Amino acid sequence: MNRTSPGQLKLCLGCGRTKSFADYVPIKSRPGAYYPRCRVCRNKKSRERYHSSPEVRASEIARSTRNKRAYSFKVKDVGIATRREPEVSRSEGASTLQLTLRGTVGRQGISRS
Repeated sequence: MNRTSPGQLKLCLGCGRTKSFADYVPIKSRPGAYYPRCRVCRNKKSRERYHSSPEVRASEIARSTRNKRAYSFKVKDVGIATRREPEVSRSEGASTLQLTLRGTVGRQGISRS
C-alpha cells in the first residue's frame, strides 16, 4: 500500500471523520500502517495531556531536554557520538568548507586541544 495514494480514505477514531491517508501519521515500524487518529486529533490530545497537570508538563519538558541533549552530540558524517565542538573553516582560495572537531571523544580519551 502506497502511503500517499490519493483516493484511499481512513476513519479517524478521534473525530469520527473520514480522511485521506495524508492526514495520518505513519507507523515507522510497520510499513503501510498508520496510527488510528488523524494528526489534528493526535496533536489535540497531546496538548491536553501536556496542560493537564504540572507533573505531566514537567515530565514532558524533562523528556524533551533529555532527547535534545542525546542528539546534540551526534556527528552524522562520522557516525559516532562525540563531545567535540565543531569548528568550520574555509581555506584560502577553497570553495568548500572544512569541518574539524576539537575536544574529546567518548571513551577514546583524546584530550582537548
